This record gives sequence, structure tokens and C-alpha cells, in this order.
Amino acid sequence: MRDLIIVAIVFGCLPLVVMRPWLGILLFCWISFMNPHKLSYGFATGFPFAQVIALVTIVSAIFSNERNRFPKSAPVVILLLFFVWQVVTTLYAFEPDTAVEELMRTTKIYLMVLISLVLISRPKYLIYLVWVIAFSIGFFGIKGGVFSILTGGSHLIWGPPGSFIEGNNEIGLALLMVLPLFVFLAQREARVWIKRGLYICAALILVSVIATYSRGSFVGLVCMGLFLWVKSNKKAITFVSALVFGGFVLAFMPPAWFERMDTTKDFETDGSAQGRLIAWRMAYDIAADSPMGGGYGALTSDDTYKTYSRTDVVTKTTDAHSIYFEVLAEHGFIGVMLFLGFIFAAWRQGTWVIQHARGSPELQDVVNLCRMLQVSMVAYLSTGAFLGLAYFDLFYQLVAVLVLARIFTEQYLAGEEYPEWSGETERVTRTVTSKADTGWLPSHSGLS
Repeated sequence: MRDLIIVAIVFGCLPLVVMRPWLGILLFCWISFMNPHKLSYGFATGFPFAQVIALVTIVSAIFSNERNRFPKSAPVVILLLFFVWQVVTTLYAFEPDTAVEELMRTTKIYLMVLISLVLISRPKYLIYLVWVIAFSIGFFGIKGGVFSILTGGSHLIWGPPGSFIEGNNEIGLALLMVLPLFVFLAQREARVWIKRGLYICAALILVSVIATYSRGSFVGLVCMGLFLWVKSNKKAITFVSALVFGGFVLAFMPPAWFERMDTTKDFETDGSAQGRLIAWRMAYDIAADSPMGGGYGALTSDDTYKTYSRTDVVTKTTDAHSIYFEVLAEHGFIGVMLFLGFIFAAWRQGTWVIQHARGSPELQDVVNLCRMLQVSMVAYLSTGAFLGLAYFDLFYQLVAVLVLARIFTEQYLAGEEYPEWSGETERVTRTVTSKADTGWLPSHSGLS
């Protein structure tokens, strides 16, 4: 039954995608982030829904009159350079078959991110995209939060099987990254019952993050809290809220959770921590030996482990357990410099919007959005230090949201934008006098 429902939703929406290609981005993000077909346990589990949606979206985009010019912003340029370098390193990969497979998967991620930059041509479309991303992943946090409360936090929270976020560490990171999006949506909502519902969803997601038993996610949560406290204008309230939440954790979580978190202090005897240290040292040695690194999957083979592990104990193949060392091992020092440059450029997109739009009451929505996206980036950069998700599609899609936020802000400040009527692509220049003219949804309108 679930299979039929998912098939009906996807193929029922495809005609709408043909008429309005930007809807294909929303549908693709829903399938890619939530992976509803992985929860069907039937014939739909292995059906390539994402490929079908992507193909229809791309073909429809070619004939569409409603789209942005391809942006030439710094994150986009660096991402393209990073991709070209990944192609080069694949040619010299230690594991050619694995490298080609991973390159194809990464190419699909980058391609759809770039297409979203072209098709999300209205600020209101961007808000819809934020809703889809938030609830596609937030679904597992809301469900997991209720389950954790009912079971006293005695069971781990897991993500959809066969996806980027299947493991407890991965779903913990993903939930941390969408948590600020729920706060943003609640901030801009004037209808009390929806606002409260969004804050309740955020609280349940927070419970789920704790219930993943992920030490990396806990570190990310602490870093997020510190960042919010530093940036907050109400530091006392933020500090008290943190104390209340800490008290809840102390009172609610079972002893097994505290035992798991306590192992972060004993990294010398913790096998997982020692495995990370070995992998990080291997990553550096591979990059030092080869300017291009070892290509995708450089750390997954037994031969590489035996050559670079500097230990007589050969246990099993390993991954980098860090976004930074993952890129270092696979793409060398040039690759990690491009990766860090991409992150810095993405951060600057949000900072630019906050600085230039801060004085405009009409642009408070986009300012709040960029602030929350930077909080999401803090979660990714801190938790990712202990997790190998350098090519996580959620991160790149959120960077695309930042780039689009800057584009729309620049249009508003310059008085340039697309007319709101459908089918017209010619830019016009005029004086913008109200939020309604910008295309940004009023705070009380929700999805309307």
C-alpha cells in the first residue's frame, strides 16, 4: 500500500513539474532527503524515483521561460573548480571502480544543486523549498522524539535505510542541521497554532538528536548552543534555556546514554576514537605522498590500510570519520583547500545578506533565514569533524539556499526583479516600496 501511495504521489506530480519545473526541485528534495520509498518495504524501495524526477525537471527546465540567470557567485565558482579537481583525482584513484561510482553520485548531487539555483526564481519558491527540506528530514526527528519520550530514551534513533543518513551519527547531524530551519519558520509565522506547532517540532527534534547516542552530534549541539549564545541579544534567556534543557537531559536520559557520552574522555582506550586517529594520520600521509590524494574511497581498501596505518594491527578497512580528512585523503591538499574555500565563501553569502539587509524591516525574513543557515553550518562543520559526510547533499542544498538568498536580496536592494506574472523572463528595474513587491512572503502567510 505504501508503495502505491508513493508511486501515485511522484507520478501524479510529474505533470505539474513539466508545467512548473521549480516544483521538480521540491519533489526531488523530498525524495532525496526523506527517502519515503525506503520506508515502503516493497517494489518501490529500489525504484529510481530521484533519477526520474531529475530527468523530467531538467528537460522541463530547458523549455521553461521562468528561471534565474546562472549565478557566478564565489561558492558556485569554487564548487565547479572543486568538481573539476575531483574528476582529475578520480583518474589517479587508488580504487578506480569505487572512485568512478562515487564520482557519479557526487556529480548528481552537484548537478541538482546547480539546477535549483536556476529554477528557484522567486523568493516565495525559496520559502517553499525550506519547508520541504525541514520536514523531509524533520519527519524522523519528530517521530523519533515522540518514540524517545514514550520509551524513556532507551533506544537509538536511526535514519531511513540505504540513505546518506541511515546511521545514528548521520541522522543526528541531519537533524541538527534542519533544527534551525524550524526555528526560522516559527519566527516568521504569525498564526499562533502553527508557530507553537513548529516550536514543538523543534523540541522533539532536539530530543531525537540526544537519543541518537551520537557523541559527534552532542559536540555539534554544544557548538551550536555556544554560537547562538555569542550571537544572541538575549544572552541571559539563552543561558537559562540551555540550563533547563541540560536539566531535562540529566533527568530523562538513561544511564546507558551517559556511559556513551563519558567515553569521549577516554579516547586512549576507546576503539572508535583510536580508529579515527589512525584514519586521520593515514589521510595526511596519503596527501603527503600524492598531491592529488588517493581519489574517492582511498581509505576503504585493505592494501591502503596496511600501507598507511603505521600499525601492525590490521583490523578492518576504515573511512575518514571527518569531512576534512575525508577530502584530504581523497583529493589531497588542493582538494581540501577548495573545500574549505567553498565553506568560507558560503558563510560569506549569509554574512553579506545580514550586513546589507539588517536595516530593512522588509527583509527581516531573509536576515533570519541566513542567520539560521549559519547555525546549520556550525552544526555541519563541528559534527562533521568526526563524521565522513563531505559530500552530504543536505549541506550543498543549504548553501544553494544561501546563494539564492543573496541573489534575491541584491535584487531587492537594486530594485531589480522578475515580474510576478508567469511566463515573463525580462528583468525590470523599478522602485521597491513594500515587502509584497519583493516576492518575500509576509510573516503571517505561512505557505499561502
